Amino acid sequence: MSSTIPSGLPVATLPVLLELLPHGVVYYTPLFDAAGEVVDFQFAYLNAAAQRLLGLSAQPAGSYLQQWPGGEAGGTFARHRDAWWANAPAQFDQLYPIDGHETTFHVHATRLEQGLLVSLTQASVQPDNAVASSQYPSPPHEPAALTAAEGQLATLRNAFEQAPMAIAIFEGPDYLVSFANAEVCLIWGRPLEQVVGRPHFEALPEVAGQGFEAIFDDVYRTGRPCFLREQLVHIDRLRTGELVPSYFNIVYQPQRDAQQRVTGIITSAMEVTAQVLARQQVQQLNDELELRVTVRSAEVRAALHEAEHQREQLREQQGLLRQILGQVPAAVATLSGPGHRFQFVNEQYQALVGGRAVLGASVAEQLPELAEQGFVALLDRVYTSGQPHRGQDIALMLTDPQTGVAVQHHLDFVYQPLFAGQHQSQGILVFVVDVTDKVLARRQADTLQGAALAAVQRKAQQRQELYQVFAQSPVAIVLLREPDHRIEYFNTAFEELFPPEEWTGEDMHGHRLTEVYPRLKLAGLLSLLDRVFATGEPQAVLDMPLADLQPGSPRYVTFSYQAYREQGRIVGVAAFIYDVTEQVVGRREADTLQAALLAGAQRSAAERQELLSLFERAPVAVALLREPDHRIEYFNTAFEELYPGQNLLGRPLVAAYPALATADVIGRLDRVFETGETYQSLEQPLRTTESGGPPRYITFTYQAYREHEHIAGVAVFIHEVTEQVRARQARQAQQELVETVFEQSPMAIWVAEGPEYVFSIVNPLMEQILGRPRQQLLGRPYLEVMTELVGQGLPELLGTVWESGEMLSVKELPARLAYHRPDELGYFSFVFQPLRDAQGQVAQIACVAIEVTDQVRARQQVQRLNEELAAINQEMQATNQQLHDTNTRLLRTNTDLDTFVYTASHDLKAPISNIEGLLLALRQQLPPEALQAEMVPRLFDMMEDSVVRFQQTIGHLTDISQLQLAEVPETTDLPELIRGVRLDLAPLLETADITLTVEVDGCQDVRVAPKTLRSVVYNLLSNAVKYRAFDRPALVQLRARCTPGHLVLVVQDNGLGLTSAQQGELFGMFRRMHTHVQGSGVGLFMVKRLVENAGGTITVESQAGVGSTFTVSLPA
Repeated sequence: MSSTIPSGLPVATLPVLLELLPHGVVYYTPLFDAAGEVVDFQFAYLNAAAQRLLGLSAQPAGSYLQQWPGGEAGGTFARHRDAWWANAPAQFDQLYPIDGHETTFHVHATRLEQGLLVSLTQASVQPDNAVASSQYPSPPHEPAALTAAEGQLATLRNAFEQAPMAIAIFEGPDYLVSFANAEVCLIWGRPLEQVVGRPHFEALPEVAGQGFEAIFDDVYRTGRPCFLREQLVHIDRLRTGELVPSYFNIVYQPQRDAQQRVTGIITSAMEVTAQVLARQQVQQLNDELELRVTVRSAEVRAALHEAEHQREQLREQQGLLRQILGQVPAAVATLSGPGHRFQFVNEQYQALVGGRAVLGASVAEQLPELAEQGFVALLDRVYTSGQPHRGQDIALMLTDPQTGVAVQHHLDFVYQPLFAGQHQSQGILVFVVDVTDKVLARRQADTLQGAALAAVQRKAQQRQELYQVFAQSPVAIVLLREPDHRIEYFNTAFEELFPPEEWTGEDMHGHRLTEVYPRLKLAGLLSLLDRVFATGEPQAVLDMPLADLQPGSPRYVTFSYQAYREQGRIVGVAAFIYDVTEQVVGRREADTLQAALLAGAQRSAAERQELLSLFERAPVAVALLREPDHRIEYFNTAFEELYPGQNLLGRPLVAAYPALATADVIGRLDRVFETGETYQSLEQPLRTTESGGPPRYITFTYQAYREHEHIAGVAVFIHEVTEQVRARQARQAQQELVETVFEQSPMAIWVAEGPEYVFSIVNPLMEQILGRPRQQLLGRPYLEVMTELVGQGLPELLGTVWESGEMLSVKELPARLAYHRPDELGYFSFVFQPLRDAQGQVAQIACVAIEVTDQVRARQQVQRLNEELAAINQEMQATNQQLHDTNTRLLRTNTDLDTFVYTASHDLKAPISNIEGLLLALRQQLPPEALQAEMVPRLFDMMEDSVVRFQQTIGHLTDISQLQLAEVPETTDLPELIRGVRLDLAPLLETADITLTVEVDGCQDVRVAPKTLRSVVYNLLSNAVKYRAFDRPALVQLRARCTPGHLVLVVQDNGLGLTSAQQGELFGMFRRMHTHVQGSGVGLFMVKRLVENAGGTITVESQAGVGSTFTVSLPA
């Protein structure tokens, strides 16, 4: 655009506008060496804003590098030099050391004629305040509040950097890793440089396919957080290619920008692998123990039923008593007779006396130190009187047999007399509990309690010293609490600045502010206090005449109201009042001087062209609006880029920009034109004629300019601050996100400050663990609030961390908190992390805690179960030995019985044969008339039948004697064997009209001894036929099935059946359940012996009147 100066624009505008600019402007001239190279810059000009921002005078004595010698090494001087040589605009950020602090400025530099023109804008953006002016120092409370906020954010970030829990941040839909602390890298098994900047599933390819892609997508798409408890994850943690299964509690939280759009995901995770595996181990051990106990119990019951049916009741009771006394958590012994000889001692008693208790020996012989200390005499008195004696916390010296040194113990004990008949003492029961640890712990607690009392007294003294500092502060300070603004504290400066002239009470503490100072409501200050308490936003009233509150006062004050919180909730307002009378008076004098300078400058027309040239090159948008209708008199290129248009010069602002010149904009311009008061607005959205695109932000100033001491128009200065606003919004969003993660963390966290460990941060989960709400914790010393932990080792742990500056991890620390029952303990794992300040000194301690009570109790339960299992195993070993002895006796008895059966069957054959021969000879020798006698034939028949039955019995005994050795198995054709048995039984089957069905599918060849298999099938089928029911058609089924390693035969009938009592005697020798059918009662006995000799089993299921089912299982 053209730079021609419109008619009517004063030529003396340049110096005025330079002084009015809200941004620093510096003009340098270069210094050359002999070779013509620029080696430094000389200060030629600094406007008022530059002087204030850089802390320099209008004409600094030194050069650029003399003023900032670090600029050459830091590269900032080179940027200035390159901008001068390039003769083109340049932008960069620069750190300036000012008053001992480094401040960042946005720098715009361009060559102007023979010098370098630089514009400076402070990067730290102050809060928006339509009243404030950039030409004057900000109120002191604003940097203090910003420093406090940044400090709190730095504390949280520092805690997260050093936290023992894993925290990571993923950006964008590809989930690029933008942040990961050390715990994340440890879990992932990769260094930080290998993961930052890479997509999550590319940095950890093994995690893909485990379901996390859907979780990430859902959180990113919906904005809903996701909580995973004990999630199984397989990660190559050791970088060996082997995936390690691990369990984690994970929180996925959406990350949002200033417009609440999801821009990424923040993740916090805590590994719980040990807890999960411990619980699984507990469950597995419980299952195994239950199974083993069940199996063992069944084995014991079966073995005891077979081996020994009766036990001596007295021995059982004595054994049980000894077992109980052996397992009680106390030392137990029984002493017999007046000599007090050991009759029984448990392991705890032996441990207490160093294994010196010998059964049968006396107490005086084995423990002579007890006699020296009067305990043997006490035993004599109990034995003689028959009265028990109890002792509590009794000190006793016992000699260690290994070292010979006497060790002091504290004991609770009972001497209980044991009586025989007629109440005659026969011994003493000794029951001892070693309470040495309890006594020592109580003494230690008394010592710690005294130390804690001394610490509290020191704290009270420090608090008094703090109040003295407040009392000496030159700033008036008052703390107001609750919505009605009750006075909680005020210092001397406040009382001097605001004497309560209308207050008649003695003490203002606890009274409402309006009671003491009723004029506050008239001055409008009460509404500001209400707004701060309701919204938490700070408020300020600048340069207020004190006469509004104290009529006739010539002083001016600046009020700053700041909400203060406890546990995240606003509980009051802190008011800081500064006496700014000198500043106000000085500024008014400066305004007067500025007006004089402006009037003088307006007389210099020669500077107009230079002014417009400066405007054209300036990075700030400038426009001059003239007359009450705000006609556009001038605008530079930067203004035209922000607000493009055509034919703008000479047109009223409303006509040139009808969409942008709203009523509020015109109203502000009118007020500036009418009153001459400058208006500034910070960080406002840029309203342009173009729609779409990301929002942009500007800071603008309306400044009246005069001609001949009359306001001629309004100068508009606009600076784009989009990058600063977005940076601050990002910081705010990041801080809110960090606080959200902190509040929702699955880990309990607190942060305490100073050597008194004053709570500054406590998250909800830590509230639950400590058993107190945050309002009872924040701002108070740890040991003052958690008094129950004073004697439980926590002060020593905190002192160790504070003094050493090293992280301390404590596993499964037992602690009894206020909400625990007297007999209850909780268990917690802590990580205490020292947090350091900028000087590297420990300033805070962060604590991360996990309650592991359930895991510890589960492990203790496992230990108890293991001990019970060990006791059961010992009992089982004893029982097994008894069973082995019994089985040996039974085996010997069975061998003797088999020998007897074999001998009897062999030796009785000859006598029976002789008897049979004698009967035949007698029948032949008797005369015919004797044979015809009435009883002789019948007697002969009876004797011959007896001989036949006796021969059958001898034959069965012979068969039984041959059953002791199992036959050698061989491959047998099962269907063919069954057909042979069926042919043998064919006459019986036809006579009895039996329906026999056979199913042997899949069992062609089986490896079983054929004689054994044939005997089993023959006996079971013949019994099914013989014991059929005559009132219904007889049905018999033979089924065979083959399983891996076994042949199962099932014979089922619908015959007479058996009662429960008959089933118990069914397989006994010579047992007959039904006598209407001929038989010897040895068939099923032989079947059972054959099956068991082959390593198989036989069972029966039967119901009287319904039928029976026999099941045989044989190895095959």
